[in-house]
Amino acid sequence: GTNIAIGGVLNLFLIAILTLVADRLDRLRAYQTLILASIGLSIFYYCYVHFILPDRRPTLFEIILFGEMMSIIGILTGLIYTPLIYDYVVRNKMGTYVAGAQLVTRLTNLITVNGAGLFIVG
Repeated sequence: GTNIAIGGVLNLFLIAILTLVADRLDRLRAYQTLILASIGLSIFYYCYVHFILPDRRPTLFEIILFGEMMSIIGILTGLIYTPLIYDYVVRNKMGTYVAGAQLVTRLTNLITVNGAGLFIVG
């Protein structure tokens, strides 16, 4: 709860700042870079907790720090991804794209959440 409360308040200010940055970047290159940064940060955090911390328990500060870094990358990715779609999807096909993207997103979330639940129970 503390992590979410602190992160949520920080994100209010970060979103305002990041919107100024997102419009000045090359969208496709920035999107590719942010996806790689997200994957790299996730791998780094796993390795940090698993191999560096002696008891494999991050402190609240470390959780918030890595969470905010992932949040910043996620916010920037969303800010860049949305206008990037308009660069590549033809206007009269936008409805088809949005319907397909939402279907895939919902199915992915359903499978991921239920798969994680079954994994934990198992």
